[in-house]
Amino acid sequence: LIRQLLDAFGIRRFELDGYEADDIIGTLTRLADDWDKRVLVVTGDKDMLQLASDRVTIALTRKGISETDRYDPQAIHDKYGIKPGQIIDLKGLMGDTSDNIPGIPGIGEKTGLKLLHQYGTVEEVLAHVEELKGKMRERVSEHADDAIMSKQLATIYREVPVTIKWEDMAWSGYDDKT
Repeated sequence: LIRQLLDAFGIRRFELDGYEADDIIGTLTRLADDWDKRVLVVTGDKDMLQLASDRVTIALTRKGISETDRYDPQAIHDKYGIKPGQIIDLKGLMGDTSDNIPGIPGIGEKTGLKLLHQYGTVEEVLAHVEELKGKMRERVSEHADDAIMSKQLATIYREVPVTIKWEDMAWSGYDDKT
């Protein structure tokens, strides 16, 4: 039904076997950057924050879809103290149950951000595991492979082989006969 609705409203949609919607959105935002076009991605998925750039703004929905918070790189830095690309490192450390990303048990957002502020990436946290104290060192050492895998799972692939031009995405109105 959603496909029929989008077609009736003349809204371009993209599907490609073997690729998730996140990857197609990621590729389209990369193309928008390449084409110097401004884009707004409206989503409830915080993973999309990794796509924010000077031209790509992410609107995260709250309270269903009635309210949104807008994030560009500055807003992400203001809220989390990290760059958009580090969102995948944060997910690697803390995981995300909604996406079945395990992360490291016992590391939540606050601790994950503290580690990223100090070390920058999952790989650097792991390289400096001996500097961590007590249970933290134990957890990070024990779940290093999970952290790397979690970061990979959280990374949106931005090289989907789409053949599209910016003009192909222009909206020209809806089909009142459908």
